[in-house]
Amino acid sequence: MSSRILESYEQIPYGSQPITQSHPDCLATEGVLRGMTPAPVDRCRVLELGCASGGNLIPMAASHPKSVFLGVDLSPRQIAAGRTIVDALGIHNIELRGISLMEVDASWGEFDYILCHGVFSWVPQLVRDRILEICRNNLAPQGLAYISFNTYPGWRQKMVLRDLMRFHSRRSEDPAERLRQARGILAFAAEAVETFSSPSAGNLREANERMRGERDSYVFHEFLEASNEPLYFEEFATLLGEHAPQFVAEAGPTDLELQQLAPGALSKLADFARSPIEREQYLDFLRNRTFRRSVVCRADVSLTSEDGAEALLSRPTFLASPLRPVSVELDATDLRDETFIGPGDVEITTNQPLLKSALEFPSARYPRSVPFDAVWQAVEKRCEQRAHSVPGGEGRRFLADCLLHCNRTHFLNLVELHCSPSRFTLDPGAQPSAWPVARFHARHGSRVPSLNHKLAELSEFQRRVLPLLDGTRSLEDLVEQLLPAAGGAASPEAKRASVRRQLDSCLTSLAHMALLWD
Repeated sequence: MSSRILESYEQIPYGSQPITQSHPDCLATEGVLRGMTPAPVDRCRVLELGCASGGNLIPMAASHPKSVFLGVDLSPRQIAAGRTIVDALGIHNIELRGISLMEVDASWGEFDYILCHGVFSWVPQLVRDRILEICRNNLAPQGLAYISFNTYPGWRQKMVLRDLMRFHSRRSEDPAERLRQARGILAFAAEAVETFSSPSAGNLREANERMRGERDSYVFHEFLEASNEPLYFEEFATLLGEHAPQFVAEAGPTDLELQQLAPGALSKLADFARSPIEREQYLDFLRNRTFRRSVVCRADVSLTSEDGAEALLSRPTFLASPLRPVSVELDATDLRDETFIGPGDVEITTNQPLLKSALEFPSARYPRSVPFDAVWQAVEKRCEQRAHSVPGGEGRRFLADCLLHCNRTHFLNLVELHCSPSRFTLDPGAQPSAWPVARFHARHGSRVPSLNHKLAELSEFQRRVLPLLDGTRSLEDLVEQLLPAAGGAASPEAKRASVRRQLDSCLTSLAHMALLWD
């Protein structure tokens, strides 16, 4: 089986890019909220199982030079591609090994964070067991592991598509030909049921439309690989119990569907969900969930039963929020409702003076995070006596509870929590400096990793500017280098002024894409 897996990934390498939810900061935050004390992100040891060409691991290593990163992957082709990038960037705290994850054993030592994205559902049971054994044997006492997998019930509909595409392409051995046939049969099926109004026909049409924009690597490895075994979450939890790791939380933001449940549904769920595992499984049924990013830890770790605001009060914690008040003149000191709006026009309305003041503070600095203590100081200064006229009489604790509630219950984590500070700047300065990893990737394409571990899409002008931002050029130097490409029949002075305006706008955009650093 391993030779078949190796061959498919050698012929069609899997797309490798930053996975935000797998970043140690995200995992550490989930652990802290459940009472753990994970290793600091800037001084930790990280292992990635199935690292492909390092698109997820290399940016972490480049932005945390005092931590150690190790990636393993079965595909020599992908490991070689990753090593080329590592060498080009001169990163010394990362190693990529072209071996099977079955070779990882106790002699490798303990890791603070173990990452396994896009592997668990796509390998035989023997390899799944090994992944969980690694989480048991190689996790540090307060270590955290990230495991993503396809899940039922949502994958029931997708399995029909997979069966159709595999059935139609089964006689071909060539991956490119199998992809062509698989896409072709899906397009045919969608057209054949164009006039049907059944849910299955709608699923075919939607899937065909969606697949048109998907990369070949995704379509092949998701729908044509020999192994793709989704699990119900309860089945995954049972496997964890057999191998000792325990479930901590789900990484990343809460799904929109969770917020759209009928009023009182979550509290009613508590009446018949006898454990957190059962609650998660019921929610998967209600949301028809297709994919999970689960965080697990060792079985001997004592977890708090619920997320606690103590984490915001007992150790350095950072907040970021894109929420901006709708009101031009926000009065955060009274009890009137105020609405804050975020991306996608998602809204939060509150009449709590402390929360209104707190939400206004980080929005001006977004996407940079700010320390919780700085938020509290700003709130205390603005609200004065009201800062302590709250239930329980402890304003700082009350605010922590409010912010945690927003983080846990609102779509896209409109109030983000972090265990480590932002590593990028919003001020380009006199000699702008872009992150070397982003500069490297800008020379090869329009999609580049950012310092908040996301993938940024660059315009053509941004692609020209980014590689020039090595910290040695002044704004005037940059304008001179960009002038030759400026078209039009305007005078030299007008061209220079136009390029400068473009540059200023570009630098602001790059800063807010988390691509600039000090």
